[in-house]
Amino acid sequence: MSFQWLDLMDLARDLAGTDNEAYRRAAISRAYYAVFHAGRRRWAQDQGLPTDRRIEHAPLWEYYRRRPDNAALGEKGRRLLELRRGADYDFAPTCSAKDTQRALHLAAELLAALV
Repeated sequence: MSFQWLDLMDLARDLAGTDNEAYRRAAISRAYYAVFHAGRRRWAQDQGLPTDRRIEHAPLWEYYRRRPDNAALGEKGRRLLELRRGADYDFAPTCSAKDTQRALHLAAELLAALV
């Protein structure tokens, strides 16, 4: 059985269900990466490139933001990236349950549009 990036979203939901900041931070990060890989796959398909083609995070969301039909998607992706960076790198402020739910909501919206 091959690994599916979308399975990270299920893991994110499981992690978010605990009252532990480390789990909440991990939930945001996992949700982001489920979305990032779905976005990267769609970007590669749109460009006629192999679906394993690499692209950096910010340029991926900028690609979508520049397309009139996907500008909102790109903006949401950029916001989720910022939440992920905060969860992965910032010690303060704490990562709240509200932040985690916001990230999971954005991730679900993005996945609905990308998959």
